[in-house]
Amino acid sequence: MKLSNKGITMAEPFVSPEYASSDGFEAASLAPVHQLHPPQEGDFDSGTHHFYQGDVKVGREDIIWTLELSENMAYDGLAIIVPGYSGIKGSSRKPRGAMADEGFATLSYTPARRGSSWYETATNPQLLHSKTIHQVGKAVFESTEIRNTAPNIQDRSLDKLLLLAHSMGGLGATEYGIFSPQSVDAIVKLAACGYGHPTLAEIIADVPKGAHLGLWHELIPSLLQGHIPINGRNAKDLVNYFMHLRAAIEGNSCLREDSREKVATIRDNGVFVAYQAYQHDILVRADPAVAEHVDYHEIMPDAGHLAPIRKAKQVAQRVSDIVLSR
Repeated sequence: MKLSNKGITMAEPFVSPEYASSDGFEAASLAPVHQLHPPQEGDFDSGTHHFYQGDVKVGREDIIWTLELSENMAYDGLAIIVPGYSGIKGSSRKPRGAMADEGFATLSYTPARRGSSWYETATNPQLLHSKTIHQVGKAVFESTEIRNTAPNIQDRSLDKLLLLAHSMGGLGATEYGIFSPQSVDAIVKLAACGYGHPTLAEIIADVPKGAHLGLWHELIPSLLQGHIPINGRNAKDLVNYFMHLRAAIEGNSCLREDSREKVATIRDNGVFVAYQAYQHDILVRADPAVAEHVDYHEIMPDAGHLAPIRKAKQVAQRVSDIVLSR
């Protein structure tokens, strides 16, 4: 795979591990299950990757976005990675690259945390995330540079959105689906909040008996392997995140918000909604009952809450298969 940089200096591309067989994925019988073919290594040659970067104003912040798209495409719309709790800068790089390897033009961004007013920030954090999705998507669609230089641009519909929503990002993606269903082709929720998990009781129960599993088997390896960048910028960003109570505000929304009624409305408006859960997730627990509320549901074995980052290749191949097999 060759790389082409457009207006941005990028690090070396991530070399993904071999794809693990899709055997063992559990498709809940309560949801309409599509016939999905197991993706095989070498199925798709993405060709040269092109990168674009820009910034937009959302609330009181300048949001930096990065678009990665491949010379050869499998999906004609725009995939947007909607980050989860805290949205650590750089943590979407590998998921973005893995989706681009599958032929999806994929956009990632740093999340907005300060709305146009303190009231907006404190009372409706997911509305702020929805606004961010709208603004970054609009910026890409209106970019003259992308229009003039992106490969196969005449065959792309960059106003057709696929939202890849991890953890708390599922709430913001749902808000955007309510706000602009005509713009959304599909939402794929990756261990997303809003379906009864997590609960405060679950979190409290897990502190003495299982919280260390998430720390040792997910967070620390992610840091050591470079899945989540360790740098001064992220350290300062996380300190500010907690000092300004943003962490508490967003954490509260994860615990109290129920997306099921809104997702039903989105589906009634023609938006396809899929949900991928993870077998060993101790934060947003894998619950087969979620299948009642989505168009497709599966549970990835041997994976935890950070699977979209740590197992980016496997997740991207499943997402590609789900979206393209509808």
